[in-house]
Amino acid sequence: MKKKYQKRGNPYKCGETWKFLFYITDENGNKRVRSKSGYSSKEEAIRAKLEIEMSVFHGTYIDGDVISTGLFFTEWIESVKKPALQYDSYMSYRNCVFNYIVPQIGDIRLCDLKSSYIYELYRYACEKSLHMGKLVKTVTYTALDYAYQQKKLPYNPAKSVQFSTYIRKPLPSAPLESDIKKLLEASRINSELHLAILLCACLGLRKSEMCALKYSDINPHEHKLYISRSLGKSQYDNNLSEGSKTKSEKCTKTFHGNRYIDIPNMVLKYLEISKAEYNGRKNSVDEFHDDDFIFCTRKGRPLSKALFYKDFKRLTEETGLEHITWHKLRRFYASYQYNQENESLERISKQLGHKNSRMSCDYYIDTREDEQRAMLFMNKLLQEAAKL
Repeated sequence: MKKKYQKRGNPYKCGETWKFLFYITDENGNKRVRSKSGYSSKEEAIRAKLEIEMSVFHGTYIDGDVISTGLFFTEWIESVKKPALQYDSYMSYRNCVFNYIVPQIGDIRLCDLKSSYIYELYRYACEKSLHMGKLVKTVTYTALDYAYQQKKLPYNPAKSVQFSTYIRKPLPSAPLESDIKKLLEASRINSELHLAILLCACLGLRKSEMCALKYSDINPHEHKLYISRSLGKSQYDNNLSEGSKTKSEKCTKTFHGNRYIDIPNMVLKYLEISKAEYNGRKNSVDEFHDDDFIFCTRKGRPLSKALFYKDFKRLTEETGLEHITWHKLRRFYASYQYNQENESLERISKQLGHKNSRMSCDYYIDTREDEQRAMLFMNKLLQEAAKL
């Protein structure tokens, strides 16, 4: 005898969660039934059902069964991430989406996306560059996790894909202490560039944070530097003049970028000298703009990151240290603090402005020097034990 099912309503209980049905009209004018599930309560399912029905009524609903992965990523980067990211981060994400993700998996229906496709995407990106592979991994995982939260996917297909399997070569090593000393010696003829290198190598600042520093951020009595802004181009600066677009003040890259940093005595002395020179220009130069920027033009206007890039590139070429970039100065700071100063990962992570210590450990700290020191220490112990 067949079991008779009673009408369960809409939404209705499906296992431990709630599910509901709704209708859409396809491109041929035919009525199609769709379902959403995974809601923890009936009230949550009712609210979601009403939102979807309103979007269907206004023609803004995107059908997960027919939407392509490329269209989803395009909508996600422009509607979700663009308002939330800084301009530089948004452009990095956007280039990653349109140059890697969309060409590789853009034609696949979002509902048909599987871990095997993500596997091939990561492998392709890592063959181009390890840095791009990491970025593709971050963008893909974040976007698909958003799709899962919005009930467009039953699960995140990127969650089961291990990124470590695609790393074919180790991370490039951080600059050596001798390289940094050589760079600082060669930069003495350019006081601003010398101070900029000193701040990035000794304090671990991002270049955009370094350009935005003001003398009011310094607390000389407590030897503290407060990081609260960055300098660069903003996606909302369309009305600015061409020469000002890359010099607008904006918030730090992330919320955790707002932080206090300890200033070594040597760096503090250089900052005091720079402050004296600034006061001298302020009193002698006509039409001086007293905006308090540490790195500024003769008339007090802030310097853009591009100027530091050109001077720094010229300096590294002259000293034979072309492999050192601004970002590697930040890596040197993290590695030196960990290997030589024995600082904890948590403290280094806070100094760098990272959300957690895993980011600092995986992408910034070069532990091979630490491994070599540990090996030498073990060899020394073995030699001493052999003498007994």
